[in-house]
Amino acid sequence: MQKNKKYLYEEMQPIASLDYNQKLHAFKFFLFASILILLSFSVINLLLGNIALSVFELFVASLAIITFYFVRTTSHFIYYAYFFVFMTALVLLFALLYFHSSESTFAWIGIFPILSFFLLGTRRGLQANILFSVVLLGALILGIHGGDYPITSRMLVNIAGALIAFGSFTYLYERAKRDAFELVYHHSSLDELTGAGNRKLFTLLLQKEKALSQRSIRPFSLIMIDIDHFKNVNDRFGHISGDQVLIAFTNLIKANLRQSDLLFRWGGEEFIILLPGETVDEADLLAEKLRTRIEHHPFEPLGKLTASFGVTEVLPGESDEETIRRLDSALYRAKENGRNRVETV
Repeated sequence: MQKNKKYLYEEMQPIASLDYNQKLHAFKFFLFASILILLSFSVINLLLGNIALSVFELFVASLAIITFYFVRTTSHFIYYAYFFVFMTALVLLFALLYFHSSESTFAWIGIFPILSFFLLGTRRGLQANILFSVVLLGALILGIHGGDYPITSRMLVNIAGALIAFGSFTYLYERAKRDAFELVYHHSSLDELTGAGNRKLFTLLLQKEKALSQRSIRPFSLIMIDIDHFKNVNDRFGHISGDQVLIAFTNLIKANLRQSDLLFRWGGEEFIILLPGETVDEADLLAEKLRTRIEHHPFEPLGKLTASFGVTEVLPGESDEETIRRLDSALYRAKENGRNRVETV
């Protein structure tokens, strides 16, 4: 996996991934359903005289209400999902171990693997499931359960089997869904030859970065790169060698970027770098560094290679077309002034 592919994937999710929106809406539904169920059970247990259980359910319902309020005001829900999964585990453990629950209550453990994998993903969901299973089974084996029936070996086997079955099914489902999304993402958002982001992805992330920049009042800049006289490479050595040069060129650029810097293939031998949080002066320094690295790097089979750079800082309120026009004018000036140089606008 390329250096910034993971970052590109994470950045693209809130923009183009239906999976993210589905999880957000499902999370809100789970919270809303939890509030209704917990409040109903709290009233029922209060009427039945189970004061402790009623108070506990009312407390958890209050936490769910608070979580639901904050989730409605943000587009990033992962921290609230952590809290909700933890809260769900707490409810299940207390209900099973401390409030004299019946054997039928153990059926509720099936909801935990589904929630944890769906909301937290495969890796974090697996960690949450292992922790929950160890704590629950350990508590039962140690005899903490306070029900009116004994905890038998058969019951422990059934509980462990249910956790493994629910967990395995949900894990495999989420893994298959993630793999499918990554395949679609790869083909629709990355350049097939170089692995850099494509033009479509650049447009999406440029719009997102503009919105973030306006909210946080932070700068961000762009660098456009054009390989000098690249047509001569194809003419002299053939298109296969030209493709190899483009791949080596892309890898060299990526190796000298930060994790948050994003590289895109604009078209042919032109590339664009998006630099979140960078001023035009900082972008100019990076462009000069890249120009020097390219000039001294041996590219097989031609040897030496140079590139021209245009640099600009994105201005508040300007359109994408205006931004690209200024960036392109800087690159054009670099070519007009002899190539293998950096120009800033």
